[in-house]
Amino acid sequence: MDQRVHAASLPFQSEAPHVPVDPGDTLTAGGPESPVPPALQSAEKFIPVDRSAIIERLLVRLFPAEERQEAREVLAYLCALRQARSAHMLDELVELYDPFNPDDETLDHYDLTEAQRHAQLLRLKSKVDVLVKSANFEEVDDERLKSILTEESNHGFSAEVDLDEFDFHLLYFRGEVVEERQLRNWATLWRKKTASIASYRRLFLALKLKPRETRIREIMERESVERKAAEKRVDKARKNLLDGVSEDHLHLKMFRRIARVDLRILFPNARIKFNLFDKLMLWVGSGGSTVFAIVMAGLKFVAAVAISLFFIVITLAGAVGAIVRSVMNFFNTRNRYMMKLAQSLYFHNLASNQSVLALLNDEAEEEDIKEEALAYCFMLKTPGDDALKDVQEAVQTFLREEFGVVFNFDAEDALHRLERDGLAEEVSPHVFRVPSLAEARASMERRWNATPVLGEVPVA
Repeated sequence: MDQRVHAASLPFQSEAPHVPVDPGDTLTAGGPESPVPPALQSAEKFIPVDRSAIIERLLVRLFPAEERQEAREVLAYLCALRQARSAHMLDELVELYDPFNPDDETLDHYDLTEAQRHAQLLRLKSKVDVLVKSANFEEVDDERLKSILTEESNHGFSAEVDLDEFDFHLLYFRGEVVEERQLRNWATLWRKKTASIASYRRLFLALKLKPRETRIREIMERESVERKAAEKRVDKARKNLLDGVSEDHLHLKMFRRIARVDLRILFPNARIKFNLFDKLMLWVGSGGSTVFAIVMAGLKFVAAVAISLFFIVITLAGAVGAIVRSVMNFFNTRNRYMMKLAQSLYFHNLASNQSVLALLNDEAEEEDIKEEALAYCFMLKTPGDDALKDVQEAVQTFLREEFGVVFNFDAEDALHRLERDGLAEEVSPHVFRVPSLAEARASMERRWNATPVLGEVPVA
């Protein structure tokens, strides 16, 4: 059971609607003996431990019995205020996203101009960027993305992506790990072989196609071609886009445990590339046999002219059959690749479009609360003006000893957020002071009661 911190004297239920989407990525209150997947051992900002487990361990380890209830109430207020801010943030994100949501089922009550749509899209992009960073995702910049797109795939299949088709793209990951996977292909004589695959534990992707007219003008200017030729280029590039992909929409996706080289197949304009083995099989099994059939048909035709019309018909039918067989082999191979694509993504997709915003918002809330709880408690118990570095090391040691987790803790960032909530004060550059438990509880209670919307929350 998820035992979220709460205080009986507070006018609210502090349990958060947090849903860890992958149990393998979040440790609960199992203690040091809890199994930690190897993927979690690399140092990153993400804290792969559930909020309630961290708070319970903090209370037991740092506070004597007589202080624990007051400390629990301070942390309960911290959680509740962050949850309220999170709910407001999600409402704002959904409102901004509505004109670009491909899954929207409601009637729009507004008619935005192109300039207004562009401005709203930029605001949304900015807020999403802040959100994913709060959830401790790291950005895959253009240079790194282009490098990944040129990597050779040693499993599955490959594809080409034209990034120029997009107005913009956002790409963030959390947890760059190496996973062991079973592969079977022609290079291993179709026997299973274990291979190490660089993967992302979480991958967030946001894509917006360029308007058709913008893309046409871009091609005309860059390649000095006529408009008709540019239109043909654009139409050909977008002919095989997935259903629902439109220049009017912003498409959001969240994936779990996705191989890095498979990143290219996540783009809706990915063009499948056959591997060497399939190319050889298509040539030998289809192309070569078709050429041979056509040559033989030509020889037979010459011979059949002197015999009868019946032999001419039979010869032509054989040649047509060979061509049809070759074409069908090509499409069967392509369908096999598409089946691999579906299999690769079916169990890796976590959320799409508006649900991605809800998931990111929830994870950002969870990470902020964990970081702020750790920063406040350890700062409170670490006296001295040079405590910031000591707090950072103490937090990292705490999680390593209690949960076997290695990560990088940005104490200063967490304390700046506590400063916003009245739980820290920067008395001089990089030197912070935090209030006592009694002062913190009184301050948080005043903040809660002074917020009209929060004050109306009924007793659970």
